[in-house]
Amino acid sequence: IEGVYEEFFAEVRKLVDFDVASVVIVHEDRQELTSTYFSTPVEFPFSAGQTFGFSGLVLGRVLEARSAISINDLTMAHEYWPSKQLVDAGILSLMNVPLLFERKIIGSFNFYSRNKANFGIRERVILERLASQVAPSVRNANLYQEADRFALALDSIGEAVAFLGIGTEIRHVNRTFEDTFGYTADELRGKPISMIDEDSELIDDQGKEIFVEGGLEGWSGEVLRRTKSGEVLSVLLTLTPVKDKNGEVIGRISVSRDITERKKTAQYMNEQSRLAAVGKLAAGWWL
Repeated sequence: IEGVYEEFFAEVRKLVDFDVASVVIVHEDRQELTSTYFSTPVEFPFSAGQTFGFSGLVLGRVLEARSAISINDLTMAHEYWPSKQLVDAGILSLMNVPLLFERKIIGSFNFYSRNKANFGIRERVILERLASQVAPSVRNANLYQEADRFALALDSIGEAVAFLGIGTEIRHVNRTFEDTFGYTADELRGKPISMIDEDSELIDDQGKEIFVEGGLEGWSGEVLRRTKSGEVLSVLLTLTPVKDKNGEVIGRISVSRDITERKKTAQYMNEQSRLAAVGKLAAGWWL
């Protein structure tokens, strides 16, 4: 994504003069923003990855006005706490342009200049138009990055995890799921979770219970699952509904733990205990 931003701002520079450009993502629920990109490696008081509150930032005014805001002389903008640091770095003017997606501000493009009054009406019209065109792409890029980080986190989990859609179709599985059942993520994506049932043709009472309860308040219990190679596994399954902010179920999370070997060990120990008891009984009978 950084490479895409580099190409984008290189094209913007042909239309608007600036020294530094940045991208920030807004988290309105937490009243915070995160800097995700800066266009130049030159000395600058802020860097990608930093998180700030809205207070004392030009972005606060942008969120209220829902339009671009420019500061012509940062040496006089004492109400904004970053002004002194920017001026010390040689930045004298800036423009913040909101990224609007579905009537919601998801972030902003920020442009900085070493010249006073560098951003006028012409620059504002150009930058707002560009921002409106690329806002959906920025949102998608941010979602993909979050999904990648989440997928990496899931791969560190020891249990087999699958995300299911509103029906039973598989949307995503982690690496442990692939290793446990022998399928790749590409083979599973879009397929019903029933493809790993011990008998995928059989819809029994337990299967109905799992599907219904798993979509309401969740379900947990022991089930049989079949791997790609045909091996039958004993699995401890937990199915949990995923709900949106309105409480509507939009999917399910399936977490499976292979307990096959544990059950075999328990059965072996029980058998040994039973044989030992029979041996004692037989010895007592002969005595």
